[in-house]
Formats: sequence, C-alpha cells, structure tokens
Amino acid sequence: QVQAEGVRDAVIKAIYTHIFDWIVDKVNQFIVGSEKAAALPYVGLLDIFGFENFLHNSFEQLCINFANEKLQQFFLTQVFKEEEALHVLEGVPWKEVEYQDNSACIELLEKPPNGIFRLLDSQCKAPNASEESLCKEVNQLHAKGGFLAPTRVQRMRDEEGFIVRHYAGDVAYHSSTVVAKATKSNEVSFLEKNNDTLQEDWLEQLSSSSVPLLNSLFLPAVEATSKAGKKASSFSSVGKRFVSDLNALLAELKASKAHFVRCVKPCAASKPKSFEAPLVLDQLRCAGVVEAVRVMTEAFPTRIPYEVIHGRYAPLMGQEVLESTGDEPAAFCEAVALACDVAPRDYALGLTKLFLKAGCGGFLEDLATMDTAVVVPLLVRKIAESKRKKGAERIIGHTVHGWYVRKKYNEKRAAAALAQHKLRSIKAKREYRKWSEARQERLAAEAADRARKEAEEAARRDAEEAARKVAEEAQLKEAAVAEAIAKAKAEAEARVAAEMAAAVKEVEAAEAENAARNAAKQSLDRKRPDWEGRRQSSQFLTLRRGSASTLSAAEMIADPEDAAIANNTPPTSMTEEPSLAKARSEYSVTQEESFDVVIVRDTPGGTLGIAVDLWDGEVTVGAISTGGPADREGTLVQGDVIKGVEGSPCSTIEEVTAMVVEGPNSIRLAVVRRPVSVVLESEIRMRMPTGDWEPFAFRLLSNRNIEFEKLSPPVYAGEIHARLAQSLRLVESGAKGGETDRVLEIFTGHKHFQIRCNEPHELDMWQLRLQEVIMLQEKVANVAHGWLLKEEPGTNGIATQFKHYWFVLFSNGILMYFEGPQRAVLGQALGFISVESCHEHTQAHMHTITIRCSFTSW
Repeated sequence: QVQAEGVRDAVIKAIYTHIFDWIVDKVNQFIVGSEKAAALPYVGLLDIFGFENFLHNSFEQLCINFANEKLQQFFLTQVFKEEEALHVLEGVPWKEVEYQDNSACIELLEKPPNGIFRLLDSQCKAPNASEESLCKEVNQLHAKGGFLAPTRVQRMRDEEGFIVRHYAGDVAYHSSTVVAKATKSNEVSFLEKNNDTLQEDWLEQLSSSSVPLLNSLFLPAVEATSKAGKKASSFSSVGKRFVSDLNALLAELKASKAHFVRCVKPCAASKPKSFEAPLVLDQLRCAGVVEAVRVMTEAFPTRIPYEVIHGRYAPLMGQEVLESTGDEPAAFCEAVALACDVAPRDYALGLTKLFLKAGCGGFLEDLATMDTAVVVPLLVRKIAESKRKKGAERIIGHTVHGWYVRKKYNEKRAAAALAQHKLRSIKAKREYRKWSEARQERLAAEAADRARKEAEEAARRDAEEAARKVAEEAQLKEAAVAEAIAKAKAEAEARVAAEMAAAVKEVEAAEAENAARNAAKQSLDRKRPDWEGRRQSSQFLTLRRGSASTLSAAEMIADPEDAAIANNTPPTSMTEEPSLAKARSEYSVTQEESFDVVIVRDTPGGTLGIAVDLWDGEVTVGAISTGGPADREGTLVQGDVIKGVEGSPCSTIEEVTAMVVEGPNSIRLAVVRRPVSVVLESEIRMRMPTGDWEPFAFRLLSNRNIEFEKLSPPVYAGEIHARLAQSLRLVESGAKGGETDRVLEIFTGHKHFQIRCNEPHELDMWQLRLQEVIMLQEKVANVAHGWLLKEEPGTNGIATQFKHYWFVLFSNGILMYFEGPQRAVLGQALGFISVESCHEHTQAHMHTITIRCSFTSW
C-alpha cells in the first residue's frame, strides 16, 4: 500500500509539472509576438513569494527562503559591490558602507559537497535514509559555520530539525515527525518532497495515453530518454532542479539592468491603516534598504559618459569656448556642468564618465536627446556667463582675501602692541615689587634695631629696678632670718639644757640601779669556788690587753670597780649605760656554741627586752634592756646570733619579729654564740681633754664594742660601746708644718671622741665600720640598688680606671657599695659616702653622676 501511494503521488506530481510547464509555454508564445520581437529589448517583471517563517517549516519554506537569499545577494551585488567596483575603477571617491553580506548563508544551502540541498540529495539516494539522519548530519557538519544556530535555542534535538540564520531572521525547519506530532496530521518528509522520480513503465503508459494532451506532454521525454540510453527510473531531485532554475534566472537578471521594488509589511496583523514602526524598520534593515539609501546619498548614482556630452557638443562650440574650456572630454564636461549650475561637491570626474549626485544631473541627462540647435547657443551663453562668474569670483576672492589678510595683520599688530604693553607693565610691576620689598626689608630692619635698643634699655631699667628690689628684700630677709635664728638658738639652748638635765637624772638613776644589780650579782659570784681564779685572770688580761688580737667575753672587764682599779681611772660612761649591762658574757667562749634560751614575757604579747640588728647578714642581739625578761633570764649577751624561734629557722629581722609576735608567752630562741674576735685594729691618736694627742691601740670587736688601750704612760684602757654612737663627722684640722690632717669625731649621748690615724685609709675604714654600726640602730631602708662603674685610681697611681660594684642607697642619704648583691649587708661594705650634692654629665658614650660630700667625692 505504501509503495502504491508513493507511485500515485509521483504520477500526480509529474502530470501537474508537465501541465504547468505547458501553460507557461503557451502564455509566452502568445505574448512574445512575432519572431523579430524576440530579439528586441524587453522589460521583465519578477514577482516572488516573500520571506516565510511559520510555526512549522518544511521543504517548501526552505526553497522559498533560499530564493529570497539569492535575490538578496543579487540586490547587494547590484547596489553595493558593483557600485563600489565602478567607483574604484573610475577613480571616484567611495565611502565604505557596512552591510550584511549573506554569501555564507547561500553557501550553507547550496555549496557542494556539504550544502543542505546536496546533503538532502545524498540522503535520498542512500538506502535506509531518514529525516533524522539528515538533520543530525546537517547539525554536525555546520555547527561551527556561524549561519546554523544550535537546536537547543528552540528546545529541539539535533535529529528533530535544524535552524538556519537567514538575512531576515532565524528559521527553524522541522522534521515530519515533529510536525505530525504537533499538528496531529500526516506530514510528508523532506526526502519524499525532494524525490521526483517516476518509473519508466509509468512514463511509457502516460506517453501512450488516449488523452492527446498527456500524450503530447510525456512522449518527447520518453523519446529523449530512449535516445540517451538512460533509465527513466533514475533519481530526480526537486531541490537540485529548483537550484538550477534559480541560478539560470539570476544569470538572466545579471545580464539585464535591474531595478528593485522592495515590499514592506506595515503591520503583523494585516489590518488597514495600521503601521508598526519597529516592524518596518527591522524589515528595511534586514533587506539592506537603509544601507542602499545611504549609498545613494553619499555616492554618485547618476553617471553620464563623456562621449554623450563632449562627442555631441564639442565640435559645435566655437574656438573661443574650446580655448576657455579645453578640448579634453573631462574638462569640457566639467565646464558644461559648472555652466549648468552644478555645485563642485555634487559631481566627480571619472576616467570615462561624469558622476553626479542623485537629483543633480537632470539637465545634463537631457542633453543627450535635446536639439543641438537649441542647446548650443544656450551652452555658449552659460559657459560665457560661467567664465564671467569665474573672473568675478577671482576678483572677489582676491579682494576678500586681501581684506582678510589686512584684518588679520591689524589684529596681530594690535595684539603685539597689547602684548608689549602687558610685558612692559609686568616688568615695571616686578621692578616696583623688588624695590618695595627691599624698602620694606630696610624699614623692618630699622624698626627691629630700634625695638631692640628700646628693649635693651627697658631691660636694663627693669634689671636695675629688680636688683634694687631684690637687695631690699634680701636685707629684710636677712634681718628676719637673723632674728629667727637668734630666737631659735635661744629656744634650742633652753630645750637642750632641760633635756640634758633630765637625761643626767635618768642616767644617774639607771647607774644606781645597775650598780645595785651588779653588786648583787658580784656578791653571788664571789661565793662561787672559781671566783678568785677568774678575778686574777681577768685582772692579768686587762693589764696585758695591748698584745691580744682575739678576746673572749670572759677576758672583758666584768666589774666597774675592777676596771677602775686596773686602769687607775674611773669607769667610762659607756660601761655605765643601763641598756648595755649585758654587753659581754662572764664566761669564756673558745669556740662556737649553739643552745636554746627560753624567755618568759611579763605580759602576753609583751616584748622580750632585747634589740636585734641585721649584722653581717645575720640577726644579732644588739642590746639587752636592763630589768627586762631577757636580762632577768641572764643567758643572752650582746653579739649572740638568733637562728630560730620556736623551732622555726629565721634569717631576717622581719621573720624573727613575726615569730615572736605570734608565739606564746614563753618564747624559745635558738642562739649561736661565737668567740669575740677583732674586726679592725689600728694604732690611733686620740685627743685628750688637755688638747694633746696620745697614741692608743683601738680594736673593733665582733660584738660591736670598741676597746682602746693607751700606749704611753700612764697606761690605762677602756671601752666605747659603738651602739651608743649617734653620729660621725670627718673634719680637717691643722697639723704640724702647716699641713692639714683629717680627724674623725665620734658623738655618743654624753661623750665626744676625736681620733686620727697616720694612714688616711685606716681612718676611712674606721669611719666605714662605725657608720655601719650607727645605721643598724637607725633602722635605715634600702631605697635603690644596682650595678655601677666607680672611677678609682689605677694600679700605676697615675691613670684612673672603672670598677664594677653593687651600690645601695639607704633612706638616710648614705650610698654604700659592695662586692655583689650577695654581700650587700651591713658589716661587709667596701665604702660609703653621704650624698650632699649630685650632678649629671652626659657624654658621647657614658652617663656620669658626680656625688660630693664634705670629706670626699665619687
């Protein structure tokens, strides 16, 4: 059935095609006229379908749109390409115009071997071919060509169709399967529409038909096939025949002079009196009409060959006209154009033609057909008039040019004069400004000098007035100070006298009480069996004290009366101080002893009756209060070291104090007692009440007592309790030969000692050690400490050197230095200075501090 339907359709198409061709041939035979008329020029009118783009497009739309593409290419060639080629060939200026060239789209459709029409023929000849394979092959081969859009933009697959980018827009061509599915009706495929093959048997049947018309239509084709020896059943392509007929039509169009009528659709709804400007503009742009209009306005569309004007009218012109215009065709035509009022911008001279703007060459075109008898006098008159105009134009031009040149010259001359005036003004202003600035500087300098002198005079007067006032105030202050000093001195003397009287009474009472207690103790000691031996040994050691270097507590004088007998002098006030009654132990200590002492306080939280110092880094008993708990217990003596309280080791005064405060009423102290040793020993001269300086042997003991023994007759000895020393003073006094000598003054509560040494460093050492003892009872605090470099004499005695020491500044203004921070305790100082003044000096590589006091400077 399918084959029968295909044969039926082929027979119908063949009959329709032959009948259509027969009708066209008959019409042409009727309108052509006679045989001579066929050779004459004719006017042909070509009317084709417009560009088609439906919802579903097939083989028919592809052929129609291909014909429109070919005609659009012909239009572009005629309007743009040939115009450009003609202008370039004739040497006439041509302005480039951009237009949409569709040559690539035409090649996509017809160019062998992969044009769409060629691929369609190949699929029709191939066995088992289908529309799907055709569409897929087209999309694969031309995907990158630029004029085949991807199918995904229309939501199709490659085998469902293809999209061609025509000059008027993109058109999607669908397979019959897609169309049938969308329209619910049968659709003939591309392959069937392109196949126009009819079997040979059917051609023979039609050629032998009883219908005369059919017989006459098919018989020539059968006879031609028989002569050629071809089979009538060979493949016949509709697309190929359509392309061939279209190319033949275009060849005939190119051989003629073509004119174009572009039809524009005013609206999409096809309603009268409806105009959609965007739609119309889009059609004009796609058809290239906008570019064509631009070419017509900017190029020279009217062309007249030189021979039409020069060959027709030049021989008829007089000699005078030819001499003025010249016998050259281009010059003659240009003269005629100018004589006919054609502006120079509206024409251009080519090699063989005169090119004119649109609408500017109507009269010149008419010259080819006008009567020469009428035209020649008119041209002669116009050329003569043009010549006169040229002469007048030259005169007017020269006149205007001269006027313009004179005008410009006058303007430049005026501008030059103005510029000179401006420059002279600027120069004068600059010179005036310089003179004014110099004058202002001179006046300012004079004013400054005058002000300086006035200021100096005013300052001098103010200084004199201030000096006078200061002198007056100083006199008043001196008088007031003198009065205040006298008053304060009188008050101080009265207060000191009262305090001295009270102190004497207290000391006398304390001495009486101490004497009573000592007498009681001595009476008890005399009852002991070893009393006589101890007494004799003590007296012997006292008389021979000058040769001893290390003394024990038993070697010290225990009884003031014995001391008076041995020394032939009354006891000193140092031994009569109540708080120093236990300054030594009554028993001999030959080696270090450790023992515990239990002291019962009078009241809970009360004191122990002792004063402690931090001497040589250890907590040492400095003094024992007479009648206090420690004195009543009777074991502790001055110089004992407290190592612990209530079984807890202690190394600082703060720890001992805290343990005593927190401890019970009965306190147990861990004590270490060492043999009394000589810390410092020197031969010193001491000033006597008579004013004489007598030699003495001075010894500073480890219990901070000072023993002295007179070395010249009468010989006697004594002690100074260093703890009672209140202050030291190093002064200079006159010596023999007019030289100065340094004297160390020791002040106690009731005594004043003056000593001096043969060697200055010995006196410095005594001052250092005594200063440390005094600082113990002052309870000074560490204010600042750190490493410093101290300048000292060098080893050669000439140059100086800097040594590194650990310095400590105490709260009483004493600055001491030690070997290091571990040795920075009282008793181990290397030197001290009382800071009275301090000056800083900053040098290139050192920051120096100079410290001065009354006896030295560092």
